[in-house]
Amino acid sequence: MKEKLPDPDQVIKTVSQVTRLCLSLKKARLESEREELLSRYNSYLESQGQAEPPDHEAILIGFHECWLGGDFESILKTAKTLPEDFLVRHPEIQAYIKQAARK
Repeated sequence: MKEKLPDPDQVIKTVSQVTRLCLSLKKARLESEREELLSRYNSYLESQGQAEPPDHEAILIGFHECWLGGDFESILKTAKTLPEDFLVRHPEIQAYIKQAARK
């Protein structure tokens, strides 16, 4: 007895639906993580002393958002709270700070 194969159009439709669902879930997870990172960045921005221990991703996304918004003062204010060894390890953070200082 010959086994009947599934309809290729139906298979493609099902795979497309699953892919859309996965992408939607991933987008929601990334947005949630982004909000959490921005919240951590805001705590660094508001801190009076050194930010211990700084979260590289939070600082990076916060600096990026400040840069897009033209808020160079916040970048410079946050930079003052970051330990020197953190800055040495992360040249991309240093680049934001140097560029913000030029604005």
